[in-house]
Amino acid sequence: MKLNRKDSALAALAILIVGVFVAAYANSGVPLIGDSNRWAAVVILVLGLAAGFLSSPGSDTGSYLIAGLVIVAFLFAVLAMASGSLTALALLVVALVALIVASTARHALRGRGQHVAT
Repeated sequence: MKLNRKDSALAALAILIVGVFVAAYANSGVPLIGDSNRWAAVVILVLGLAAGFLSSPGSDTGSYLIAGLVIVAFLFAVLAMASGSLTALALLVVALVALIVASTARHALRGRGQHVAT
């Protein structure tokens, strides 16, 4: 099991992503997000981009799952920004949290930087 600072940063990003969603869901009027689901989608997209950068996909088969989750999350982000829907925002959060969990599990099982020979 080889987890490092990047995996800790991914966990912190997951907490922030869920926190932004909860703030948008509760209409709490948090600065930058306010009462707008579109602004929440933008903030979550920026946090998700950081998570995608830290997930460091490799060339093994688990990386295809991570790359697919990045694409799905981007599509949900576009949908959430275009529609302002809370459902699309929730799907974006689910996709990003799944990305973070899959990336951390891959790093824990195989170690960062180690690739499986095919």
